[in-house]
Amino acid sequence: SLDTATRQLTLEDGTCLDYDYLVLAPGVVSDPTGIPGLSECSLDITNLGCFPEIKMQLATIQPGSTILIGIAKCPYACPPFPFELSFLIDELLRVAGVRDTCKIVITCPVPWPFGGPMAEKVFKAAMEAKEIEYHGGLVLESLTQGEDGKVVVHYQGDLSEVTADLVLATHPHRAPDFLAGHLNPKGMVPVDLQTNRVTKGVPEGEKRVFCVGDACHAVLPAVGAAIPKAGEFAWQGGVAVGEIIAAELAGDEDVMPAVRSARCIVDAGYGHGIVVQPDFSAAFVNPAEGKPKMNVSSVAGGHSQKVEFINNYLSLFTDGKLTNGFQPDQGPTEDPTWANWN
Repeated sequence: SLDTATRQLTLEDGTCLDYDYLVLAPGVVSDPTGIPGLSECSLDITNLGCFPEIKMQLATIQPGSTILIGIAKCPYACPPFPFELSFLIDELLRVAGVRDTCKIVITCPVPWPFGGPMAEKVFKAAMEAKEIEYHGGLVLESLTQGEDGKVVVHYQGDLSEVTADLVLATHPHRAPDFLAGHLNPKGMVPVDLQTNRVTKGVPEGEKRVFCVGDACHAVLPAVGAAIPKAGEFAWQGGVAVGEIIAAELAGDEDVMPAVRSARCIVDAGYGHGIVVQPDFSAAFVNPAEGKPKMNVSSVAGGHSQKVEFINNYLSLFTDGKLTNGFQPDQGPTEDPTWANWN
């Protein structure tokens, strides 16, 4: 539990910790309880523990199967990931020789979940070339499994239901229970855009509680949309909070971040990729009027670039002496769809 009035944090084992400054980075938890059948009939693609089962299911997929990737609720961890997963599944099925008879379907409760019109255009072109169906604006309502093992997914929206042999889903996310007194209606911790200071459930004038990463929520006033908060944004947010605390300890004013941008490489299968580069710097310098910029492009060799990107971040935690990083996959390199979406 957290008591910001007394500046005490109680751990699960009962240990009570006093703090002068508190930086929360608890991540989020999956909570499928609000959607009947979601837990029983789908595998959570945002839960690393589900991936051995996901890999086994995909390795034994039968010709004629339908694989549904359902985004249950927005926001969710790593917005491009359901699409990245669909591209990798497409490659796997093509290599196995069963892609022509299998369907891959993605559904989402909003028309498009990330990156604005530019990301939508590039990703939809790739999905169309790979014959991956996308249906936006479908709110997942419930799931039921028949005696034949197939799952019927029921929606609010134009498409009332989808029948699938395998359902992979992003289960709804919320901040952990110990932050219950600090959450907004989305189940996240509201924070100040520029400083990441927690703005709910803290005493008036309290400036020493911060939250970064998936659990926090900040809105860009100029566009009325939430800012991304994971990956590089979480890293940059943590660095900025450290600089703010250091300035306060030195008796100086807050150091306002002037740069908040990221580069995300989405593996598009067959060694290729899509590079998503959002830049929110203008919004951090001038929250009232600053608007984000977005650049999205396809790139050959994206898989190797992604591995290099990950290893560079891992090296930050090993003093630059990373000796056992990830290695690029040496799988098939000829993508039969590449020319159709580039």
